[in-house]
Amino acid sequence: RKQWAETYKICIQGLGRVLRQFCDTFKPMGWFVKAVGRVCEVGEACLSGGETEVEIAGVELVLLVVEVCCRGGVNRGGNNLKSEMKVVNGTLMKVGDGDGVVRKKGTRGGEKNFMVAFGYLERISRAVEEEDVLNMLSDGLDGLYDCCFEVELANGVVQGLNDDCWVLDRFVGIIVDVAERAGKSAKKYSTSSQKTVLG
Repeated sequence: RKQWAETYKICIQGLGRVLRQFCDTFKPMGWFVKAVGRVCEVGEACLSGGETEVEIAGVELVLLVVEVCCRGGVNRGGNNLKSEMKVVNGTLMKVGDGDGVVRKKGTRGGEKNFMVAFGYLERISRAVEEEDVLNMLSDGLDGLYDCCFEVELANGVVQGLNDDCWVLDRFVGIIVDVAERAGKSAKKYSTSSQKTVLG
């Protein structure tokens, strides 16, 4: 069972890498909104396996899909930040102008994709119970806020699939829900999930 979980986790992470690398190519294609839903379904299915590492991989995948679909682009550490480093005289040094950080930006016209992925994020955030997965989810929400605050959250309303929806209200609802569930196991002190979502 442990070997199966590790293999499944690697497959999920590979799916995330393909999506991250080719998202700008896929976004304009008509089938991409269906693919967003299917990829999120794969991430959601990881929550039913009972293996913490697989659950974490599934939640990370759904968070990645939401970030890829938002206009700010992928903005979580390890997913989007790449230091331009080079070995110079045996020493690893940063090269290039500015801070050496490359951020992959999203493109316009992906509101439908974003709303589909965001809906799955809401669903999985209600299903997560394991403390380690809640911690990872709260860290991911922090990164998601960084990518969405200039457009999706700042405008308040994003044209969804059927009606306008208040993304900021829904995002705050996810944060409150995660903080409350993380607090069920806490007695006197805040858990790390609570600290992250409230910080």
